[in-house]
Amino acid sequence: MVKQFKETQMEGRRLLHFGIAVCMLLLIMVICHAEPVFAKDFEMDLDANKVTYTLTDAKDREITFGVSNTTGYIYVGKKPDTFVVKNSTDKVIRVGMWVAAESPVTMSWYADFGPALTSQTIGRSATAVITGQTAKPGEEVAIQYAYMEAENKNVKTLPRLQVIARITVTDDPVYETVINKTPKIDVTKMSADQVGIQVDVNNGGADTKGASKIYVYKGSKKIKTITSKATDIYTFTYKEKGAGSAKYKVKVEMTKNKTDAKTSKLVSPKANVYSVKVSTKLSDYEQNDMLFVTKSLSYSGNTLIVKGYTVNTMGVDLAFPIYTRASYPGKMLFEYETPENKVIKKGIHKYTFKVKNVPVVDLRHCGINFA
Repeated sequence: MVKQFKETQMEGRRLLHFGIAVCMLLLIMVICHAEPVFAKDFEMDLDANKVTYTLTDAKDREITFGVSNTTGYIYVGKKPDTFVVKNSTDKVIRVGMWVAAESPVTMSWYADFGPALTSQTIGRSATAVITGQTAKPGEEVAIQYAYMEAENKNVKTLPRLQVIARITVTDDPVYETVINKTPKIDVTKMSADQVGIQVDVNNGGADTKGASKIYVYKGSKKIKTITSKATDIYTFTYKEKGAGSAKYKVKVEMTKNKTDAKTSKLVSPKANVYSVKVSTKLSDYEQNDMLFVTKSLSYSGNTLIVKGYTVNTMGVDLAFPIYTRASYPGKMLFEYETPENKVIKKGIHKYTFKVKNVPVVDLRHCGINFA
């Protein structure tokens, strides 16, 4: 029994040693034939001579290309020669890159903006190549080196290289603020249930830039959405019960940065009256002229009330008809001629006339032209 036990024990040891030997052999085979395995967030493109580190978490950090636990060792003059930090976060980052070599070697370095270091000897001490380059979400910072044998005649063995990237997350806005002033909204009461609305996204030329969404509200109810280049004025008519007595506001929101938005105050509709300043000095008009100068337009139902002045610079009273008209883009608003027996007194005098059956339009915003 004892002899049999010893033989069994020896056999087990032989099998154990054989198993260990086989495992070691397999491990050696795997190591010799396996593709390089790089650290998380690193990607090697040997065809492009490039290695990329992708920042996926918006945190400050320092990463190194060319150490065994990241990309594996990188040798000067061999692949890769371009080093990239890509920003895949939702923040703006700053990237600085420093380089070091295990033994002195002369190299030239290039960035997106041009040469960074030209014919610079790199050694064990880290040398700054670029500092403070910013990258918005989706952008990248890259450096590339050139190794010239003519500049390195004393280099017998190509040294190992390390590129150290120091990444800082900033509070810089991802998109520039482009709404410089609150948008302007102006509302005209055309009837109890109808208003004319004009939105000035740029508020009279406030240098607002970029694509935007315009949201028009009646109180808290959104009644219209407009896609804008943020430089335009928009006019439209809105009909709804009680529209003439409601309050309105407008919000402009940049499409690329929704946090860049501004909202106007609530405004009440104004009376549907066109009014303009006109001179009452006869010397401001041409000599030997007779005309009608419009000062204001308003409605009474479908009747247009036109107020203004007759101007007669002839020096004497004349029974002479005066013709006047007003239009807005694409349509005639009214035409009027004073009666043939109407005496136009010399000088400037108030004059009012009415035109019946005129369609009601937003007199304040329709773009009236007089002739």
